[in-house]
Formats: sequence, structure tokens, C-alpha cells
Amino acid sequence: MKKPIYPIVQRKKSYLKCINCSDIIISLHRHDFRTCSCYENDSHTTGCFVDGGDDYFRIGYSKENMPASGYGLFEIDYNKGKFRYLEEVPNEEQTTNTDAPTGG
Repeated sequence: MKKPIYPIVQRKKSYLKCINCSDIIISLHRHDFRTCSCYENDSHTTGCFVDGGDDYFRIGYSKENMPASGYGLFEIDYNKGKFRYLEEVPNEEQTTNTDAPTGG
């Protein structure tokens, strides 16, 4: 049985940006553990990791190296497990409508 071939898609996802190596990392699916390049090369004493895809957002980093986080648009190739950062976008879940009437 052949594996299904998925189209390359553009999706909005939460990401981490390492302050040491400037890598941007995302987790594509559940249990997709990803690390930045300095985390892999420095015995896990610097850098950061991310896991969980869209199911949960688990991150890790050393105290001195807290990564920046954001919400961006990515081009994702699920067949190869690769992605490319396109641009920063607002997170609809975190924005509020300031034109909405307030109670009172």
C-alpha cells in the first residue's frame, strides 16, 4: 500500500525562535519533537525544543536562553517533514475586538 501524498500547504502555527542560533522551529504533528541547531550541538545546555503539533504546545529551554515565541504563516511539506517561515501574522485566538460594546 502506497503512502498518501499530501499537497504543500500554507498554515498558521505557533513557533519558537532561539535567541542563540536564531532558528525558527515548529512541531508539525503530535509527537513531532523538534530542536534548534544549538540545542543539538551543545549537549542540551543551550537552545530550545518544541513538541506537540496542533494537539499540544510543549516547549523547553535553559533558564538563560528563553526563546521568543510568535504566530506565523508557514509553507509546510508534510511528505518531507519540512517547513519554511513566510511571515508573522496575528493570532486570532489572542486578539480582541475593540469595537465590540462592553457591558454596563
